[in-house]
Amino acid sequence: MKRILLFLMVSAAVLAQNKGRVERNVDQLLASGTVFQQQNLISSHDNDTRNTAQVSGATVLSINFEAVQSLLTSQPEFIRISLPYQNQILELNLYKVEIKSADCEVLTPQGSFENLLQSAHYRGTVSGLNRSLVSLNIYPNQINGVVATESLGNLNLGKLKNNISAFSHILYSDFNLKKSNTFNCAVLEKPTELAAETNAVATTSRCVTNYYEIDHAIYLENNSSEAETTAWMESLFNNVQTIFDNDEVNTALKSIFIWTTPDVYSGESSAEYLYAFNTFRPTFNGDVGMLLGIDEGALGGVAATINGLCNEQNFSYSDVDLFFEDLPLYSWPVNVVTHELGHLFGSQHTHGCYWNGNDTPIDGCGTTFSEFFAEGDCEFGALPEPGVGGTIMSYCHILPEIGVNLINGFGPQPAARMQTAINNSACLSTDCINTCITLVSNLVANNVTDTTASFTWNDEIPETNYEISAGIFPFPEDQMNFIPLTGQQAAIGSLIPNTFYRFFVRPDCPENVTGSAASVLFATAANWCESPIVITDTGGSIGEYQDNERWVRQIIPTTFDSAIKINFTDFYLEENYDFLTIYNGIYPGPDATLIGQFTGFDVPEMVTSTAANGALTLEFFSDGFISDLGFTAEVSCLTLGVSENQYIDLQYYPNPTTDVLTVRASIDIQKIEIYSMDGRKVIDQQNSGSMLQVNTAALAQGSYIAKIIGTDVQTNFKFVKR
Repeated sequence: MKRILLFLMVSAAVLAQNKGRVERNVDQLLASGTVFQQQNLISSHDNDTRNTAQVSGATVLSINFEAVQSLLTSQPEFIRISLPYQNQILELNLYKVEIKSADCEVLTPQGSFENLLQSAHYRGTVSGLNRSLVSLNIYPNQINGVVATESLGNLNLGKLKNNISAFSHILYSDFNLKKSNTFNCAVLEKPTELAAETNAVATTSRCVTNYYEIDHAIYLENNSSEAETTAWMESLFNNVQTIFDNDEVNTALKSIFIWTTPDVYSGESSAEYLYAFNTFRPTFNGDVGMLLGIDEGALGGVAATINGLCNEQNFSYSDVDLFFEDLPLYSWPVNVVTHELGHLFGSQHTHGCYWNGNDTPIDGCGTTFSEFFAEGDCEFGALPEPGVGGTIMSYCHILPEIGVNLINGFGPQPAARMQTAINNSACLSTDCINTCITLVSNLVANNVTDTTASFTWNDEIPETNYEISAGIFPFPEDQMNFIPLTGQQAAIGSLIPNTFYRFFVRPDCPENVTGSAASVLFATAANWCESPIVITDTGGSIGEYQDNERWVRQIIPTTFDSAIKINFTDFYLEENYDFLTIYNGIYPGPDATLIGQFTGFDVPEMVTSTAANGALTLEFFSDGFISDLGFTAEVSCLTLGVSENQYIDLQYYPNPTTDVLTVRASIDIQKIEIYSMDGRKVIDQQNSGSMLQVNTAALAQGSYIAKIIGTDVQTNFKFVKR
């Protein structure tokens, strides 16, 4: 039905919040008599307010770099800075903060980078104002930060691009920028079990570590300097962390990766960059990770899911700008980064139908701009008053007369969602120090039969002890029974044929921390050639598949001289976003070829294998958004007639074998190739004569396919290694 827009305005009294943690910290320090040392770092010409083609009402500033160096040497805990802006002086009361975890690392394609710029990071408030929030970053060559107040909005302080004059810095309000903030978020909002949560808890008892990957364009914008790029990232993070801190959410900077060489990412949408990031960097050293880039098209940002904590959807992407012409930008990148992290921490958009205990919106900024942004079936929300501004999870930035004021933070309800999600996430440490981050990658299901499967994986930091579990999919991870395991391989049995399972592995973590699990989704085999067998997606014949599914299913004939045939009867995939790809043969494998990729609602035609092994492989992918009913198909075997093996009098024994396999034929056998059931070539042996022997002792137990190659003849047989 058509929704009704409520043109009521959210009053300042409705949106107003109690003071946040940073503000209270300063109040308590002042009340206890703490002395904030005056630092004369910044000055300006009298009434030096400038209007340019990029911004109006800006104040150009000069930095006393001798005083800056003195501060960097002494590193005072509490400072007071006089900041000129237009016709007034803002007195900043600031306390020193540590933004990074104790083991924070900076990496490049060449390895670790340790030659960082000397720095000091502060946060605090503006003296004499009811509500204000300040984050300040001091380096030998610059000072930057954000000052957010109710009356002045978001003030950006930073160094003008390529400016080496005495007045190289500028202070301006983003409300006065002569450019629209077009940031949009592509995450799809979904209901959550926390829908009734409306009041923030006291604080988060756990801490979220952050990983950031910085693309090559940002590195170039920072003068192709690892040190300056790291300083930019540290500054951005202090600004981001300050907002989370004020809303009682604990975070720390854990790891930075800088592309000092051309990066591997490309795309035309934020979602393409998101999944490219996940494909190239499936694991990273942090509880959540984000790819940051300067990309064409004002792509905005996207998070993989709502609440990506302690699961494999813990990643996001943000398209940011460092400058508008020569103006440094800080509040806008802060907005997009905090917004996408807000999703990963558990919050939806404030214009969606998720709030107030009755599934109504907090505000109507997104839906006022466009009905396209509607999320759920409820009346559109009210607008904040001009001058009050929206919150981080809103779309109020796209309404120039409203905007987002960072002093509003996330607001009580989104903050409560995040706090609850974080406190309920057992993989998070309590201090961002004693972490247990899962770095398992390349988790693969091998030798999958109708009742057994084996698994191998890699680990960036090899662990001795892991915990593993498996269950029929779908099955909630929190209900899994994990058992201890030593080493990086495992095997399971007693499985049900033609059934989807999910296998989990996680590190064995210290007390009070439960590692997040890496997982692989797989389907067991069946006796395909005995009688036709129905296969479906993971949702079965009547349910839907799930978001973010990725699986490969190799369907191999169970009798010799047969070929797999698949006849689809139903097919419903989200068009152009979810895909079923079919390969001729065993994929991944050297001889597999692409038959086709299918999406949408057109039922594929019947597919029959023409591969030598008679196999077909299905590869399924669903994105993080809309799912559908999936597919239903019937699998059977096509008998190929008289076996080639009979014409060449092929014999092979013993089968099963434990070590040496002997092969005889009436032809000259030139070569034997042996493949595992997942298509990997494990033996390639040349030969001359009608008999060969191959040593299989090093092979793992399971079924294998042998390919015999002779003059103008090629045939296959299946054997079992015990």
